[in-house]
Amino acid sequence: MKLTFICLLVAVAIASVCAQTCPPNEYYTECYHTDAECIPTCTNPDPQCQPTCSEDGPGQCVCVYGYVRHHSGACVQVAHC
Repeated sequence: MKLTFICLLVAVAIASVCAQTCPPNEYYTECYHTDAECIPTCTNPDPQCQPTCSEDGPGQCVCVYGYVRHHSGACVQVAHC
């Protein structure tokens, strides 16, 4: 009984780590901009930087194409900045 419970806890922990959920208008990727000035924002919607891809590090949520990071932290269309 205890072994079953431990296995269930481990399975839930693994599933929560593997299933990355992101806020609206964002997606999870392991290729992202590591420098803050390279993240598309309302004040700089088209920065000229190359994303960095990491195979062994954690990924992050980024704005979907056509959206930028608002000062509130949400991803919005440029027209809504």
